[in-house]
Order: sequence, then structure tokens, then C-alpha cells
Amino acid sequence: MLKRITDEDGNKSCPLSETQKTKHRKSVGSAITATSFICQQYVLAGGKPNYVQTSFCCLDCKMPLCLTDWHSNERVLTCFSELKSSNDPTIECNNTSKKGKRFQQNKRVIM
Repeated sequence: MLKRITDEDGNKSCPLSETQKTKHRKSVGSAITATSFICQQYVLAGGKPNYVQTSFCCLDCKMPLCLTDWHSNERVLTCFSELKSSNDPTIECNNTSKKGKRFQQNKRVIM
């Protein structure tokens, strides 16, 4: 399943800035986010990779995954479904961290 992305100390949100504390009177900082790894393989019109920010990752391999339902576009599977059903070693959930990695240029799919 999915879980919230955390930092090295287990925090799910960024520390508050002084402006957030004083001017906006917030008590919690912004969620920690990363780019959805699966979405990076799809290239949008104009040749740009699909960088979708998410605050969720796979419980097993810590791969950042978005919660977007892509059925309205050309994609059939959600990022989580694609992760769990893939046999591609770049994508498959193999309990090795993919945090901070980018998708290979030669494996990208044009939408």
C-alpha cells in the first residue's frame, strides 16, 4: 500500500518558516513531497516529462507515487497499479529505494 513520504527523522512535513509562524500563524509546515517516479516515464506534448508532485510513496520500496486516476488520459493504470504489475526492473517493486532517481530517457513513453 501507500504511506506518506517522510524525511530522515520521520517527519511528514517541513519545518515552519518564520513567516509561516508569525504572519500566517500556521502550526504545521508544508507536506514533504517528491516527483512521482512512474509519471516521469510519460512525456507530454512538447517533449517534457510528466513531473507530478506527490506526498505518498510505496510502503515496500519507498518509490514516490501519485494518487491521480489516469483513466481520463491515455494511461490505463494508476501509478500504484503499474508499479505492482510491472516486470520492468526499472519500475517493479523490489524493496530497493528509488528515492531521488530519475527515469531513463530511452524508456520514456510519449503521450
